[in-house]
Amino acid sequence: MTNYDLESVVYQVLGKRVPHYSNMTLTQMYDESREERAKVLKHLVTQLNYSLEVMTSMDSISRTVEMTRLYGIDFDSVLSRGSQFKIEAVMIRVTKANNFLLLSASKMQIAKQKMLQCVPLILEPPKQLLVE
Repeated sequence: MTNYDLESVVYQVLGKRVPHYSNMTLTQMYDESREERAKVLKHLVTQLNYSLEVMTSMDSISRTVEMTRLYGIDFDSVLSRGSQFKIEAVMIRVTKANNFLLLSASKMQIAKQKMLQCVPLILEPPKQLLVE
């Protein structure tokens, strides 16, 4: 997909066309009258329902719950944290089950570490090659 706005996602996943209103248009409609305000609120509830339908059809909630069980971390961390955090969570569970302790560096030890050094690997060709 090249566009990830709600209308495009609903069309791609559910095959339904959804009207798009700009925030300015919705604000103007909300300020006009009670009937228009009700239309705006109905539109917002419809958008929420479409979001829930997309998540349900893609099975994203149950997959994320399974990941929380697998890694032993909370729902939000599965979605927002990186792979290192997840690997460490698994390592902690395994070591705890086997009655081992994981060592972790203190903040002082981390502060005293040398900076990472990046050295590019550039090899010169051997000078013994003859080109005829």
